[in-house]
Amino acid sequence: MIVTRNWLNEWIDISNVSTEKICKTLNEIGLEVDSVKKYKIAKNVVVGYVNKCEKHPNADKLSVCDVQIGKTSKQIVCGAKNIASGQFVPVALVGAQLPGGLEIKKTKIRDIDSYGMICSSEELGLPKMGDGILVLDESIGELIAGKELCEYPLLNDDVIDIELTANRGDCLSIYGVARDLSVPLDLDIKEFVRLEDEENRPGVGRVLQVDIQEKIDSTLIYKVFSQNNISSSLLIDLRLAIAQLEKEDPLERLVAYASYSTGVLLRVYKQNIFTKSKSGIAHIVIKKDKNGIDAVYNKKIVSLVGISQEADSKANKSDKNIILEASYIDPEIISKKSATVKLFKDEYFYRSSRGSEPDLQFGIEYFKFLANLSCDIHWYAGVQQIEQDVQCITLNVDLDRINKLIGQQIEKSMAVKILKKLGFEIDIKNDRGILSVVVPRFRHDIKNEQDIVEEIVRIVGIDNIKSSAAKFKESNRINSSYINFKKRLSYRQKAASSG
Repeated sequence: MIVTRNWLNEWIDISNVSTEKICKTLNEIGLEVDSVKKYKIAKNVVVGYVNKCEKHPNADKLSVCDVQIGKTSKQIVCGAKNIASGQFVPVALVGAQLPGGLEIKKTKIRDIDSYGMICSSEELGLPKMGDGILVLDESIGELIAGKELCEYPLLNDDVIDIELTANRGDCLSIYGVARDLSVPLDLDIKEFVRLEDEENRPGVGRVLQVDIQEKIDSTLIYKVFSQNNISSSLLIDLRLAIAQLEKEDPLERLVAYASYSTGVLLRVYKQNIFTKSKSGIAHIVIKKDKNGIDAVYNKKIVSLVGISQEADSKANKSDKNIILEASYIDPEIISKKSATVKLFKDEYFYRSSRGSEPDLQFGIEYFKFLANLSCDIHWYAGVQQIEQDVQCITLNVDLDRINKLIGQQIEKSMAVKILKKLGFEIDIKNDRGILSVVVPRFRHDIKNEQDIVEEIVRIVGIDNIKSSAAKFKESNRINSSYINFKKRLSYRQKAASSG
């Protein structure tokens, strides 16, 4: 699981916590840090604004650009196909030292003087992002011609690669890692302000009908929107590249970013692939397939919930009307089915089989938030929703027994605080220290009292638990059965010796 410092900072305020402290804390709570990489843009690489871009008189594949750098402008020859006037671009000025040892000097290219270089993401030392030069936008901050890019924190980030165990599906998202990290750092999760529903908009029921034809195991939410322009920002594209989730289509990028941020499994469908009634309403049928797996149908299977989606059903930037789906299914169901049935599995299977985020409305609202920032989108009011009656696991936990298992006295107030910060609901049943602990739905790995002990120990810190010598006590095993056995053995031996 790849996270970045600034990405985590969107959910918890770690501005006063060093990267070293963050890594140390992650290791202490069982989220093992595999590696840390720091991205830092070189000095003398600045924001430039392309005033004018003309074809090079002596080369078909080159352009001569007039680039605004602060109060002055520079003439720069550029070979990128995507260069155009009106763009903000990264410019390495004469004297800049780029990664790999490249030093920028004044040069002459096909008889035209060039006073710098307009850079691609790789030339800046960032992950590869498309072909050609990197085009800047204000998702990284206010763009000021001449300002050095090393002064933009969102471009200069620390990337942390976490090696997660298979049971920690709740941390397969930026939000999930931030939620876990907030507890030992004693920080509050930043509140995500959910948008008000669309006023004076047609309801989703006018364009979509969902038909559940038998009992299923999944929870699903459907939201419908139409779009005139879908785009993703530089910050979204950069973070997806860092997380190795590059997507060609901007709608795919928005979906991938929202899923990776929140942990909610999101998909988008072309609305026109579903059978329409005479009234023009798209009709989705949900039932189990021949293997007993929850599936979305039109006339045939369009997707298996939590497992795969047919490629021709996926919406992209060219589709006008789009159905957004958020889904959740118990990871044990997915894992057991995949063990017995040979299935094609897409990128979401890894998350669903380990446990995705069950708060589907959170994922829907976050996607809306992202889309509304930069896209021309019109939402239909309301949702179509299929819910399951799920009972959370409740464990009765004896604090005295917990302390014996830990080997150290943990104050009741501390144990309660830790568990509440981790999302557990606590009810103290009596003065003896019996706790009724309700396990949150996103913690699929908590099954018994020993799991609760592990949660307390990892937050207290294993290094803070004092070691003590092991004591072996042998209990008295002499009882009536043993005495009778010895008596019979004695009689047998005496009889044998007497012939």
